[in-house]
Amino acid sequence: MTKTSVITRLFALTVVIGFLLRIVCLTRFPVFTDEAIYAHWAKGLIDGTLSPFISISDGKTPLFIWTIAAAVKLGATYTNAGRILSALSFVGTGFFLYALSKKNMKGVWVLVPSLLYALSPFTLFYERMGLMDSLLTFFSSGFLYVTYLFLTTKNSLRRAIVSGLFLALAFMTKPSALLFVYTSALIPLLYIFIDKKKALYSLLLLIPTLLILFFISRSTGFSAYSYKNMEFTYPLTTDWQILWNNLIMNIKTLAPSFALYFLPLLILFPFAIYYLMTGKRYALLLQILLYMCIPVGIIMVFGRIVFSRYFLSLTPLIFITAGYTLMHASYIKSDRVKKGLLSVSLLGTLLYFTYGSIKTLIDPSRAFLSTQDRWQYITSTASGFGMIESIDFIKKTHTKMTLVTTQDFGNLPYIFDFAFEHEPNVTVYGTWTQDPKAILSEIPHTNAPVYILYNLPINAPQNTNDLKKLFNYTRPGNESEIILYQLIR
Repeated sequence: MTKTSVITRLFALTVVIGFLLRIVCLTRFPVFTDEAIYAHWAKGLIDGTLSPFISISDGKTPLFIWTIAAAVKLGATYTNAGRILSALSFVGTGFFLYALSKKNMKGVWVLVPSLLYALSPFTLFYERMGLMDSLLTFFSSGFLYVTYLFLTTKNSLRRAIVSGLFLALAFMTKPSALLFVYTSALIPLLYIFIDKKKALYSLLLLIPTLLILFFISRSTGFSAYSYKNMEFTYPLTTDWQILWNNLIMNIKTLAPSFALYFLPLLILFPFAIYYLMTGKRYALLLQILLYMCIPVGIIMVFGRIVFSRYFLSLTPLIFITAGYTLMHASYIKSDRVKKGLLSVSLLGTLLYFTYGSIKTLIDPSRAFLSTQDRWQYITSTASGFGMIESIDFIKKTHTKMTLVTTQDFGNLPYIFDFAFEHEPNVTVYGTWTQDPKAILSEIPHTNAPVYILYNLPINAPQNTNDLKKLFNYTRPGNESEIILYQLIR
């Protein structure tokens, strides 16, 4: 067996392990509110109650919703379809990461970026959730690989076309892929002085996405799409002092997250830049600048609302640079101390990642998360914790009822819609009304008991005199809870 075939088999084993880590026990972590929204849109797409472009009104492009609907048609459940797609996206991302590594590394070191990516608790957590970012990362990785081929070969017309299609698919998955469009616009400007033919071809990286954006801009939903996205970003005309303060705030918020998830790799980053420059890997250096450093800067400066998952599609290059640095450091022959430090750092990183991933899998309530992410996915009202417990309690009552959730968008009521879709005894309604009597006047007249579900602290009953408390679930961290009441009448 040749060395190449051994490395190929080890890569296949890495992908299998990474995929299994992402696909096992999919229901262990409760459904987050964004997952429920995407599944609801897919359900509406299937039953014809919603437009295929409904996500445009929420500032999202629709490809991920379409793929969820397709997965449901193939037999997946609404709540698991997006998670299965995320796990499959890992396989594609891992392949492109390996392919890009082979272009820049030698020997067994080509496995390191894919292995680190597979075991990273950051990538593992998000690729076990049904969010757009995993599919975005897959298409972005394909774009990075083909763009690298475009930058390093002469006959590059076909590669420019394929790269542009990958970028268009990334944009159709999530609008944040426009960051790559902005930075890719610098490539024609760079090559106009070096290779005019390649400068012309490089426009094909941009054209497919710009055409899609043009058609969206002609649609009736574009104003809603534009308005929704402006809720998350500052315009270019914003005063510099506001942008500066926003940058400082985002750094303070996200620095602990980056340190927790990537500190062992970020320490290697300065060495990576040095080794890439001395190794004349200018194409990879250009990609690091255009598709990691500049996008991170744009997000940090202009992002009104920034969560760590927004950076998932930018992480493949972090793992590439780490692997490249470790490979070059391994060439040091005369210094045993440095080689020892290299071995310890690689082993320590793998153990650190493995510990975090196992912790995430075993106990979701104590997942390996930063403070900000723990609040969002575990302790806040957007968390799915308490949903299954509430559903189980309601099912045990064996009572014909009208169930009202005091939200009409998010995991309340959508998780309950899915749970009781085939339960004739339970009718689910969603409303933002808090007062019990006002709720009774909103829903159709019924003689069945009315149960009202509140998601504290964002909504709470204005009057409890007409309510009988039946069940409550306090989420980890004691910052929010779900309370189920029966309306007394």
